[in-house]
Amino acid sequence: MKRPFKSALDTIRAYGLTPGELRERARLAERHGQAFLAQLYRDEAGAQGVVLRLRPCPFCGGTGRIADDIFCWRCDPQLSRAWVEGRGPREALRGLWRIARGIRQAWQAMARQRPQGLFTTGGFAAVPAALAAARAGVPILVYLPDLEPGMAVRWLARLAAHVAVTAPEAQPFFRGRPVTVTGYPVRRCLMAAARDQEAARRRGRARWGFTEDLPVVLVFGGSRGARRLNRAVDRHLEALVTEAQVLHLTGPADLERMQARRAALPSEGRARYQPVAYLEEEMGEALAMADLAVCRAGASTLGELPLFGLPAVLVPYPYVRRHQERNAAYLVRHGGAVRIPDEEIEERLGEGVQELLRGPDRLQGMRRSMGALAQPEAAERLAALVQRLAAPTPYPEKRPAQGRAG
Repeated sequence: MKRPFKSALDTIRAYGLTPGELRERARLAERHGQAFLAQLYRDEAGAQGVVLRLRPCPFCGGTGRIADDIFCWRCDPQLSRAWVEGRGPREALRGLWRIARGIRQAWQAMARQRPQGLFTTGGFAAVPAALAAARAGVPILVYLPDLEPGMAVRWLARLAAHVAVTAPEAQPFFRGRPVTVTGYPVRRCLMAAARDQEAARRRGRARWGFTEDLPVVLVFGGSRGARRLNRAVDRHLEALVTEAQVLHLTGPADLERMQARRAALPSEGRARYQPVAYLEEEMGEALAMADLAVCRAGASTLGELPLFGLPAVLVPYPYVRRHQERNAAYLVRHGGAVRIPDEEIEERLGEGVQELLRGPDRLQGMRRSMGALAQPEAAERLAALVQRLAAPTPYPEKRPAQGRAG
């Protein structure tokens, strides 16, 4: 059986990806025993995380700047496309020049490294590599983690030999293209926890000192946390700990503040509230022990919440086009979640959580509905598609011509 990656040099990487997207690729490599390649992706994800924390955005002053020409997507959602679409004629020309230069560089890299295939989850940073792959005859597999494609994925799908999607609802966006519903690939440590969820639940409760007599609410907002969710927990903390035990993934920026907030609680409340910055390997135990999640509606929720049958209060982040709204609507429509708008969560968090925890029959029904959406074989399906599409010698022997684009 052909392996999708012979070595790290068999995969063309498109830079500018988020830490979450890099970890998705690490999981795919890991599924095929490519530990070195998987570690490269994880190292890059870690480096991106450092960059995101240390480099200020020139527009909003926040810590969302990735590189000199990729600005903070939190302050203006259009900025994520500015280097391609431009903010004026000069910026548009500069963006087109970057694409042309990137195509040439990607073609030269392919001539040296000879990849068997290109796997991408989109983003305009992937466009040069995809154009070079198409020119070279390298088969392209586009995977859409969310339920609605952005502009880059729609365009890349035209070049793709095959498109993979997380759920059937995404298929209509790719009419006329071969599409496979794979589900969302979930990392290995979560799969291990889900296989023996009861044992993982017991380990999680012991790890964070939670008892069996109260439900657990898991609040998280991604690797950097979510400032709006953190403020909502701060506001409703006393009400939450009267009903439940709370594990709160604050992100590094708000951890110290929420630790101080915990210290101000009565002793019983302190035992019921545990703020942590971020979880990696322990996230499986957190998801297994939780009775309710409060979180954003990023693509990972489409795989991780169903895997554990975990009901959720979803708070879609409003500044990423409609991706999170679509994801949330899918889980709500199938009965596994409820949605609270971002602008209302600070007012409604306590009420929304209490309403669900006080209705155990409803919560159990949501758990069954969420679990029915699980697709635990997603990573294997994606890897099988890569194997099927990879060609043994996908492109000609000639080197790229020395043109004016470089």
